[in-house]
Formats: sequence, C-alpha cells, structure tokens
Amino acid sequence: MMTGYRNQPEETAQTIRNGFINGFVFITDRKKDVVFVKGFNVFPREVEEVLYTHPKVGMAGVVGAPDPRSAGERVIAFVVPRNGELIDEDEISKHCASRLVSYKCPTEVRLAAQLPMTGAHKLDRIAMRRAV
Repeated sequence: MMTGYRNQPEETAQTIRNGFINGFVFITDRKKDVVFVKGFNVFPREVEEVLYTHPKVGMAGVVGAPDPRSAGERVIAFVVPRNGELIDEDEISKHCASRLVSYKCPTEVRLAAQLPMTGAHKLDRIAMRRAV
C-alpha cells in the first residue's frame, strides 16, 4: 500500500485514514471469466480456440450475455476475418457445431473489423460485453 502522495500532505490526509485508503472498491469484472449456460460452465478461451482453427478467422473473442429465455447466459462470439477473407456468421456457427457440444456453441456470431483491446494488449471483455 502507498504511504502517501509525494509533497501533497492535504491530499494524503484525505485519502489515507487510520492506515487505510478511504473510499470504495467496485468489482467490474469476473475473477474467472466463465459463461454460465443452462447450468453448465463454458470457458470463453475454449470456444475461442475452436474459432481460431477456422482458416478465415484472424481474431476472435467470446463473452457471455444474459439469456432472456433462461436464468443463465448465452455465448456471443466476435470474429475478425483474416485480411482479404470473406466470412459469414453461418459458416462460423457450423464450424463450432462440428467441434463443440451444443451448449458451448455461440448463439450469436458478430463480425467485426477489430476487437477492443486493453492497454496490456489483451481482449477487452468488458467493452465486448457492453457491445452486446
């Protein structure tokens, strides 16, 4: 933990009280990224690895979205085609269906020009969930 702000005693006094940082912590994402589909756990990385085996897929990202028909979620895949490749959602759905059990298959495939990335160059799943 920090001991204070450099050369800012007033700001330090407002922020640190009794040895603790004053304020609230808000958790904005899952500790472990898992999509809960009809009582089953679906790991986005597993679905993404299947998407990457398609020869026309350049980038892929998978997130969960609330499923209005169940208490759980549904799998949403975002796909960026390789340069110069044309791809459609049905082609991706069939590819996944031939390699995954049905509850792990994306219920929706969205084609994108690029995927949102964090400052650490990882998929920004929070931004992808907001786009759903």
